Amino acid sequence: MTTSKRGFSAPNNIDAIPEAAYRDAAGRRYETPNAPALQFATIADYREGRTATLSPSAGNGLVDVLVCTVESMDATGVLLLDGVPIAAGDGRYQFEVAPGEHRLEVQGIDASTTEFSINAGATAHFTTGQGCAVRHQVDFRTQLYRVKDASDFVPVLSQKAANRSGAGCLLALAGVLLCVLTAVLAMFVGDDSAASELIGIPALIGVVALVVGFIFGVRTTGALHKRAKANRLPTGRTAPGRHGVLTGQAVAFPSPQDAKDWSAERAVQGPLMVFDLHLFRLTRNADGTAAYTGSGETLALAHAAGVRAWIDDAEVPCDWAAWHYPLAAGEHRCRVVYGDDEAALDFTFTVAAVPDMTVLHVPIRVFRIWDERTGALIGFPPQIAQAVTKVPQSKLGKVANTDNGKADQWVPLRFWPGPGQ
Repeated sequence: MTTSKRGFSAPNNIDAIPEAAYRDAAGRRYETPNAPALQFATIADYREGRTATLSPSAGNGLVDVLVCTVESMDATGVLLLDGVPIAAGDGRYQFEVAPGEHRLEVQGIDASTTEFSINAGATAHFTTGQGCAVRHQVDFRTQLYRVKDASDFVPVLSQKAANRSGAGCLLALAGVLLCVLTAVLAMFVGDDSAASELIGIPALIGVVALVVGFIFGVRTTGALHKRAKANRLPTGRTAPGRHGVLTGQAVAFPSPQDAKDWSAERAVQGPLMVFDLHLFRLTRNADGTAAYTGSGETLALAHAAGVRAWIDDAEVPCDWAAWHYPLAAGEHRCRVVYGDDEAALDFTFTVAAVPDMTVLHVPIRVFRIWDERTGALIGFPPQIAQAVTKVPQSKLGKVANTDNGKADQWVPLRFWPGPGQ
């Protein structure tokens, strides 16, 4: 059973999930010696329009990425290029790369990976900041989206929209209070018809205020979602070629919600495996307690390795994303390995003969703990778990089971499904 309270003294004394993203105590950011020349700006500077978009030099491409690994936008996220960490610290990074294929990854309390191709003279824009304002789940997720340009890395309401939303919230609140007040008065009026008619007028006003205020809020939020989605480039990342027993090409998504939207337009069969990093970066203090803060580049740049997967003994494409593997109906074997054989998990799953996905959550715990007493990184062995969070439904079942389409069925909660937790 998890009893941490930031103890981290044994494998059974850790947080169930990373409770917070790691922050450098001095608010610094770091670059590695092998990093390309980076232009950096804080997220605050970006949001205030104090940053400019660069252009690539002759023969090179430019990557423009906003690293945001917590809703408050002030953590020490790790940016990796082609599997190698190049910087740590939330903010906007611009740097040149050679034309061709590249892999980009952001790690915070979790991780998101994408692959992209870039030509000389082109710019590729990416952001994990959309999760701050446009979410389909309660807790923050690091979701790496490629977007058209740098205009909306962190979608925010305009002042006019914010005022409209605020007015709507106040109107709805006033409507609720008025409805409650009239309900209380009605209890004292009893059978007095004249008084009941008088009370009915403010009750009706309260209902109207509640409905109108709610509509204002929903429309404002909906417009923000649409604006962010309109700036995204297609989210499905198709792996080239066929792999082993797969009946088609594997497709990766930044979020299971993107896979849900994609599957609504086609018949799909097979699992959606959500590879979810639980990255613990902490400092163990001299008194034995631990905290998600520290100082120095060693811990700031500490990161997780990669993940690999096999289905029925054939390796399939895999990274920190949500992967759909098209498979024939029946039972299948899966093996997931973290890093250089640091941890492995074997399990079986069944693919139903219906055009719908099974959602399999595959969380992986990785520990990077700086021990102040020894001046070195320590940690517990990595761990891998798995759990089914959504079962597939037939066409008739989808109609009968309205929960099948809800986001919380598709987007696994970030808890550890291990024994006793």
